[in-house]
Amino acid sequence: MQQPADPANQLEPTGSVEGVVIDVEGTLGAVSSFTVRLSDGTDAIFVPVDGLLFAGTAPIDHVRDHMVSGAPVSVGYTTLADGTLSALEVGDA
Repeated sequence: MQQPADPANQLEPTGSVEGVVIDVEGTLGAVSSFTVRLSDGTDAIFVPVDGLLFAGTAPIDHVRDHMVSGAPVSVGYTTLADGTLSALEVGDA
């Protein structure tokens, strides 16, 4: 039986950033968006693609741990036609 395609692998990142998670929206176990403060002080809001795992192995809500600890993250993303920053990869910076 063929495995369904992993949605996170259907798009290729067109940019990447590193910063500190300052906000996470959604319920425990489901993240609808998260905000990363970049080194220049600007904030970027990312919407994770369905099925995205933190560092490829942990549930995406692990970004909450980074928000609490202040440990930086790296985000690989693409910008959708409507301007949404779609997170395709998230891991430790």
